[in-house]
Amino acid sequence: NVLGMAKYYKPKPGGRKPFKASSVDNLDLLEAIFMKKEFPLKALIPEFSAKLSYDFLGSLSDKKQEPVFVIRDNISYMIYLLRFLNKLEVIKMVANVNLVSKYLEGCEGLEPLNKFLSEEAVGLDNAEKQYTFLVGLLFGKLIAFQQKRSVSNNALRWLKGLEIGPQDLTEIFIKTRSKLDDYSFQRPAWSEEMKGVAEAIGALGSKIGSNWTISRKEVPYYFCIGQSLSGFYMPSKGDDNKSDDTKGGK
Repeated sequence: NVLGMAKYYKPKPGGRKPFKASSVDNLDLLEAIFMKKEFPLKALIPEFSAKLSYDFLGSLSDKKQEPVFVIRDNISYMIYLLRFLNKLEVIKMVANVNLVSKYLEGCEGLEPLNKFLSEEAVGLDNAEKQYTFLVGLLFGKLIAFQQKRSVSNNALRWLKGLEIGPQDLTEIFIKTRSKLDDYSFQRPAWSEEMKGVAEAIGALGSKIGSNWTISRKEVPYYFCIGQSLSGFYMPSKGDDNKSDDTKGGK
């Protein structure tokens, strides 16, 4: 359940306290579905971010769980739910807003990403959301790069338990670029696709400045969408095992 345990359930004693949404009641959401009432998207996204943080922190202390896969699985279910609610017109999400096309269209390898933002993406409808998404995308590529080279993926510490805001995103972007530069000492770590995404991030960051319209509690969700899709839109060369489980919520 992407909203955690229902508020009226009592958890079993012992173990880690289960996640419960603080401001969204499952019954209220069900009522909105059956009564065809509009439900505020702004209420759902912070709860998704809180759930992602809860499960991410849990995975760090559980050797049987891989943090990257925990994020990806959660994002898949969250996107499915939002697309379902959007189709029922319970929530309203704007689709096909691409603010970085001119930075992506020059790279053939970024054509799928450019097409995704132009024709498939739902809810990434302003500069802040797309900036956050793209930082997550590039960060996800760094994590994949570290795993492929069997080096420590200490970059996960930068996420601060997925309690991140606009300033943290800037720091994550800077550290990601720096780490990729470090890995390029013997052979290039930067692909043309990664360079194109980094250029788009820089352009969006300059455009946004300090004028953020999404809250700190929404940032982790949009960041994790990008991180989850990095393997699809920026796969390793010769990687035939890329997954599209979260692609556009399909």
